[in-house]
Amino acid sequence: MVKVKICGIKTRESLISAGKGDFVGFILKTPRSKRNIELDYLKELLKNTDISAKKVAVTVTTDKREISEILDKVDFDYIQIHNIIKKDILFEIKEEFGIKIFYTITRENIFDLFEMKNHAEYFLFDSGFDGGKGIENDWNFLGQIRKYVPEGKMVVAGGINMNNIEKVVRMVRPDVVDISSGVEVNGEKDPFLIENIIKKVRDLI
Repeated sequence: MVKVKICGIKTRESLISAGKGDFVGFILKTPRSKRNIELDYLKELLKNTDISAKKVAVTVTTDKREISEILDKVDFDYIQIHNIIKKDILFEIKEEFGIKIFYTITRENIFDLFEMKNHAEYFLFDSGFDGGKGIENDWNFLGQIRKYVPEGKMVVAGGINMNNIEKVVRMVRPDVVDISSGVEVNGEKDPFLIENIIKKVRDLI
């Protein structure tokens, strides 16, 4: 079964819809992103909204102090550092907090796939580290390297929407699809689009 991760959630309405998927991503300590939210606000949002989806902290920071602040304030299931980070720091974070890892892979660090295969729960293949802009990934390339990704661990992102989701699943055969801009209207998450793309992925199974 292909799972669904909706990333960049900021409102209760979009959280309720995204919570019907498998993972919900919250962007933190990333001021340049329009989807960035403050930790205190997120804590209140989660306190008043019951979801079954796993919670993923998404950040570009590689500062261990800032990462510790994120994981101390909110009970996340996973962390996704959308940047190149020293492996020893990542291992320290994983051990200290008992947190699971979404490890971001782009063409810049493609060979980390082999080094990290026993350390990351998921490998997220994005079109670049500056994600969330709707730039479509290279599905042909990802389909070719699928055989090198451990079963159950392949996440794909990059310009996924209602129009291409079926093609992405067919060509790449991912374990998880990660969607952000593809469920937005005028730059804001649309609960209707979120629920519909989750349903469409479920129907593809």
